[in-house]
Amino acid sequence: MLWDDIVIGTGNKGNMASSAGMPEEINNISENSVSYWIDDCFLDVGMTIFKNTEEGDILTNLLKSKKPGKIKKINNFLDSLVVCKLSPSEIKKRIKKSNKKHFEMGEEFARKKIREVLGLRG
Repeated sequence: MLWDDIVIGTGNKGNMASSAGMPEEINNISENSVSYWIDDCFLDVGMTIFKNTEEGDILTNLLKSKKPGKIKKINNFLDSLVVCKLSPSEIKKRIKKSNKKHFEMGEEFARKKIREVLGLRG
């Protein structure tokens, strides 16, 4: 599942979540009555955080906050969960995967630029 890399809490997380009601700047968090579903976290991690956990309470309060820097605080909190909850070997594996992905993206960008300069298609 997309949100099962890290699961904080237990129970039935439901089979549907909505981003309705989330602040406009936050497009990677969905929620239902019992949990938050977060995708595209640090190192492409997806996670489920049950609302009845300490982490769920913290995220709820961060989302409700009206203070400046709210988005940065949310991202820092989620990043810290990824680093704390994944094993060192899993973090290494994901860093390697991310490096490879970004290298390939750079190669493709360079190919497109060369084709552009030479006036070639495709």
